Amino acid sequence: MIVLLGPPGVGKSALLARLGNRLTADGVVLLALKADQLPQTIKTVADIDREVGVPVVETLRGLAAERRVVLLIDQLDALSELMDQQSQRLSALLGLAQAVADMPNLQVILSSREFEYRNDVRLSTLKTEAVTLQPPPWEAVERFLVARNLDPSGWSGEAREVLRLPQHLSLFVAHLDGQQKPGFTSYHGLLEEVLDKVARDYGPRTVEAAEHIAATMGEEEELSLGAARFRPTWTEELRALEAARLIAYSEGRVKLSFSHQTLADYLRARVFVRDGQSLADFIRARQESLFVRPTLWTALAFLRTNSPAIYRRQFAALWGQPGLRPHLRFLLIAFLGQLSDPDDQEAAWLLPLLDDGADRTLRRKALAAMVDSPGWFERLPLRLAGWMAAAPEEAWETVALLSKAMGFAGDSVLALVERHWAARPETRQHALSILWDVTHWTPRASALAERLAGDVDSGDVHHLILHVVERLSQDQPAQAPQVLGRYLGACLTAIQTGRSSESMSDLLGHGTNWYGVDAIASRAPQAFLGAVWEWLLTMLEFFASEDDPLVNRYRWDHSMAFPAGRYNRQGLPEAIAAAVKAFAEQDADGFRAFVAANSRSHLMAVHHLLSLGLEGIATIRPNAVLDYLLGDPRRLAIGEAGYAQDSERLITAVVPALPPRDALRLEQAIIAWP
Repeated sequence: MIVLLGPPGVGKSALLARLGNRLTADGVVLLALKADQLPQTIKTVADIDREVGVPVVETLRGLAAERRVVLLIDQLDALSELMDQQSQRLSALLGLAQAVADMPNLQVILSSREFEYRNDVRLSTLKTEAVTLQPPPWEAVERFLVARNLDPSGWSGEAREVLRLPQHLSLFVAHLDGQQKPGFTSYHGLLEEVLDKVARDYGPRTVEAAEHIAATMGEEEELSLGAARFRPTWTEELRALEAARLIAYSEGRVKLSFSHQTLADYLRARVFVRDGQSLADFIRARQESLFVRPTLWTALAFLRTNSPAIYRRQFAALWGQPGLRPHLRFLLIAFLGQLSDPDDQEAAWLLPLLDDGADRTLRRKALAAMVDSPGWFERLPLRLAGWMAAAPEEAWETVALLSKAMGFAGDSVLALVERHWAARPETRQHALSILWDVTHWTPRASALAERLAGDVDSGDVHHLILHVVERLSQDQPAQAPQVLGRYLGACLTAIQTGRSSESMSDLLGHGTNWYGVDAIASRAPQAFLGAVWEWLLTMLEFFASEDDPLVNRYRWDHSMAFPAGRYNRQGLPEAIAAAVKAFAEQDADGFRAFVAANSRSHLMAVHHLLSLGLEGIATIRPNAVLDYLLGDPRRLAIGEAGYAQDSERLITAVVPALPPRDALRLEQAIIAWP
């Protein structure tokens, strides 16, 4: 099973709709279910059978025996808001998904908001592969707006962030793209401007109709309602709402729903606040309701912006409610944690959850909620220092927060890591994890990566080191090999000094996990060779056979000498070989100096690598190649044991570029060998 995650408005439903159309066009059998459209009477898979009209599991099994089948279930989060007594629809859908998930030739694809997926135990325990849909970068949105003759260059950062979400951008384009400079700074501000525009264009009753429909949905706990019930009173207004693309009809125009769930949420909260109801009383009375969570979230955001005093009173009443259900307590924590600019009162609510002796579950929820918030990070230095100095398991709880904070407080994070983690072997994995998602590498971050790589005692953090080096290579190609070289050297030293229980063969055994190292080598081949060459010589010397005075050949080894051969396909040796070739192609004279510095080696693998580079410059530096070949008779027999394929390729490459006299000299040397 695959689950598509993302924030509201990022385009999950639109993407699944396009995917469904593409699959159908390709002849794939598709069953698509929209979770929020299922009747409340659904409690079991058998109820789904009756709704669809066929025994779904058996039908899909039969179809999958002959054709590719896909089951799409959209908006599971709409049902995750139901708790206990009203959770049957979600349980039925998950039962269906799990019943068919292991069928051959059948793929299950789900979608959910990330918060609900992470916090509803029924969703979080699913065995799924999660794919998170991210908003497009502002540069892509800007190009779209410029194509519509708008100049967004002077727009505020807040407005830009709002419009990165496709659903928000769609609303703006449909109603407000006449604005040369948006006045809104939040999604709620955008919705308020849209509703004002709709009221001006179609009359105030049109907005009243939208509010009435949203309130009715809240009362009846449905996200779609029969359209006929609203037509006698709101006929013209329904036409206007459809023209404004705020509502949509089902096939046959039997039911209507809002164009996006967040619009319905906002309208319900708007009515709720306008009518002066007590938010705390409303929530306490409806803790099991389908709509209580989005109503609570939206109302809090509305009140915080428009009525701060009422917001504080209502939030305090809910925060201090002893019988508040856990899912609502978690939502309040999540609401506070996502604030980018928490005030002192909000800090007084949330920060005590982080104190020693506080509930560990609530502490984890609070830390997770604060990820990506500069405002909360500024309030945490002393607490962070204490947690980071704690036992590794407890310290690990801060990794996600610190990793995200690298994007807006990099120096502060690095200072904490240097002080509390970098020197502790048991938290070295924590420190490396902080660097996992870094895209812009400062000298300080690069220095930390090199320090951590040079302090390892074994390959336990191999995947972390390699990933960090790959990320660094994308931004600082010449610096990344230094980190890799420090890591390889540290592993080798740990083995040689007995600090590691691994063997030299174990060190090479990471060969199947060197994915991406070839890209690191290709971005800066000279720096790569400079960083790993001494390590390579030590390894080759260890594995090489003893000199045989009766054989006129270099010392052979069976570890990693010929990555391009039939048996050795390890990623690191291949990367080294690729770096040698690239070095020669990019700087022929520099490579000649490299050859001169290593030509006295008695190791077959070294000369194999030198021959690869020389082959690439044979036509432009033929004399250098000739001098190399004639410099030692053993260079006419470079290759696997009993063969000289490297020498043969080098000779074949250089002879056409040699004058006859030099070609004759080479021929005489070959005849005279051994």
